[in-house]
Amino acid sequence: MVLGNYVAQKEKEKTVDEGMDVTINCSYTSTKHVLIWYIQRTSGTLQFLLHDESKENDLDEKFKKRFSAKHDSAEKTFPLTIKKSRWSDSGTYYCALEHSTI
Repeated sequence: MVLGNYVAQKEKEKTVDEGMDVTINCSYTSTKHVLIWYIQRTSGTLQFLLHDESKENDLDEKFKKRFSAKHDSAEKTFPLTIKKSRWSDSGTYYCALEHSTI
């Protein structure tokens, strides 16, 4: 994290029934950035999901058509949506900000 930049995920825990859609919110206070979503599995493994310029074809096969995130730069939000949730989607989700020097 770069001094003065901040990423917030206000919901600490979310429980959904299998098959339901879920949105995990993320907000930030940066101006130059790349926003990224990761999942940490119960095994401890951290896995990249997508970033704010990802296209569906860039996603890992198991996330295509179900995982998406829409970056709203005016509102400074980057919510992750998971369609038709599965038990295998369980884990801790992290929204991260990578500082850009452009």
